[in-house]
Amino acid sequence: MTIYQLFYLLLLSVSLLTSIYCWKSHISLRVFPYLLGTSLFTEICVDAMYFVMDLKKEYNIVYHVYIPIEYAILAYFYYLNINNRKVRTCIAYSVPLYLFASICLSIYLVPVTEHPGLNFNLSGTLLITWSVIALLSIQPVMNFSIAATPIFWIAVGVLVFHSGIFFFNSAFRHIQAMNSVLATQLFTLIIKGLNYFLYFSFIIAFLCSQRMKKYILL
Repeated sequence: MTIYQLFYLLLLSVSLLTSIYCWKSHISLRVFPYLLGTSLFTEICVDAMYFVMDLKKEYNIVYHVYIPIEYAILAYFYYLNINNRKVRTCIAYSVPLYLFASICLSIYLVPVTEHPGLNFNLSGTLLITWSVIALLSIQPVMNFSIAATPIFWIAVGVLVFHSGIFFFNSAFRHIQAMNSVLATQLFTLIIKGLNYFLYFSFIIAFLCSQRMKKYILL
């Protein structure tokens, strides 16, 4: 296991513990221990399959299962934080529709032993949309700037992460077919690097929520 992966697991664990510590801050943030707990379990399973069992492709099956779960949890978070009724309805309908679409992609277009880039990009497109709407919908809180609100950091983290990985996900399988070593290096640089940013953003959001727990949030 590389030092980058160890640091990634450590950062993910810190993010999970911080989300548990801030459990009572705001009802919408209570989804994050489930999201981050699932993420940590997923990464441990992937590492065990890749480094211990030497399953160099089969570990992608875990990501095919994880991505719809991740989308459903984050969609619910945005559902709780966006007050527009029409947008909330769209978010609610998007969850079963995305689940169906992701299953179809995994069956017909992206083999479960391959990186689920299309599945990821589809969820990313939806999450980018909800993130932008959430950022535009932030209500000011007395004595706090918008950048001090949890929803700001979570939406920015999700927006930057999915925007950054979008084109790489589309090209990953082609790069891997031409040069597997280069694909692995780019994966570490781009995907892991943006994951670091995402989890740092989550940690900042949880700490902001702790400071603001005496106020009406979001």
